[in-house]
Amino acid sequence: MKPCLVIALGLVAPAVTGCHEEDRLAYAWDDRTILCSNSVDDITADLNFGRVEDQFALAEERGWVSLIHAHNPGETINESTIDRILDAADAHHLSYVTYDELRPDGPGGPGVAFAFDDDHVDEWYALRDTFAAHNARITFFVTRWYQLPPDALAKLAELAGDGHDLEPHSHDHVDATEFVHEHSLDDYLQEQVLPSIQIMIDAGYHPTTFAFPFGSTIPAISDALLQYVDRVRTTPGPCPY
Repeated sequence: MKPCLVIALGLVAPAVTGCHEEDRLAYAWDDRTILCSNSVDDITADLNFGRVEDQFALAEERGWVSLIHAHNPGETINESTIDRILDAADAHHLSYVTYDELRPDGPGGPGVAFAFDDDHVDEWYALRDTFAAHNARITFFVTRWYQLPPDALAKLAELAGDGHDLEPHSHDHVDATEFVHEHSLDDYLQEQVLPSIQIMIDAGYHPTTFAFPFGSTIPAISDALLQYVDRVRTTPGPCPY
């Protein structure tokens, strides 16, 4: 069963529909190529952990994958919150799924796709033992790859060796919608999307999913990117469901 298509915000849609707001923030092992993830940052924003629990409970009940992301441990999200999220995922018997596995022929079953965005490599790397303790596999959406020093690239390689997934998050972390408005869609593809994909391919990785900085996109941009990656990831605001 596909997640319900809910537009209005709120914890639960009318009971007669059987739909929840969290339905939009999940993947049901279907053919969707635009995925919508919920931020769990709790330092730079207010986090209702009850909603995270609701997402996980629905994923467990319906065999979906809950989609969540954060940014910089210690700066945008407390490390204690990361521990709490991993504990909750384990309590709901969720497998840890990376974005390269989110396809109709993927492993299936209830899971969580937990991602970290941007270029906070040292902070991510410092959580290796935490991830390992939960057998958690994480997706890291990396931006400004070309600026990363050799030691950061080595740490990313170690994370990939641990079973985590590395994916592109644009060349310069610009807002896609604003960039296209000020320049053109082709400029965005040529200056922000394709270089961020190619530099990872050149480093030996196999990008499958592009996460929009700030979650900013419109249908024309998403459709254009899907010529180059299998799926794109946005946030609840621009979510088309």
